Amino acid sequence: MDVTYLSNAFDVIEDIAIKKSTDYTTTSPFENFEKVALATGLQVEDIFHVFIATKLNRIRNLVDNGKPPENESISDSILDLATYAVLYLAWNQKRMGASK
Repeated sequence: MDVTYLSNAFDVIEDIAIKKSTDYTTTSPFENFEKVALATGLQVEDIFHVFIATKLNRIRNLVDNGKPPENESISDSILDLATYAVLYLAWNQKRMGASK
């Protein structure tokens, strides 16, 4: 079974998550989600849900629009969505005290 595309996708997601964490946070990769939760009075998981739902809606709009996007490709948007999902998974594992 050829899993090259899957393996490559995971590598890209990891690279994006690390680069964005380095650019946008100072203490942990979850810092932005935690600070937004604090600022809004919402739970951190609610913030993850909002980010994921927003990205899903943007992807839906790009697909439904039918014309090539000018700023962010559909692939870039899907990568962002996957990165949010992986961050959510990692945050939840940290919260639950699980290492796997």
